[in-house]
Amino acid sequence: MSSHGETNSKVLNAKISHKFQGIGLELTTHFSKFLSNIEPTYYQKSEASTGHETPRSRLRVDEDYREFFQDSFLSGSYGRDTAVRPINDVDVIVITNHNEP
Repeated sequence: MSSHGETNSKVLNAKISHKFQGIGLELTTHFSKFLSNIEPTYYQKSEASTGHETPRSRLRVDEDYREFFQDSFLSGSYGRDTAVRPINDVDVIVITNHNEP
């Protein structure tokens, strides 16, 4: 059995939903257009991907460095998939086991 507060909330939500029924689709359309204007393009994402994958893979196998390389990961907006166009940089964190004597 629902409480009086839950019933009032459902009624209010139904009234709001009915009043703004057409606006939801309009907002979704506007937001989708906005998002498509700021999201990096396929080409920009591809360039950014190559821009971090190439040096990371080279560090893993480099004859002079591989003994120090432990791991690497992406940081920043690109790493969190929140980058906007244009992608100006890709933050890469490299973890090493290199200790100076």
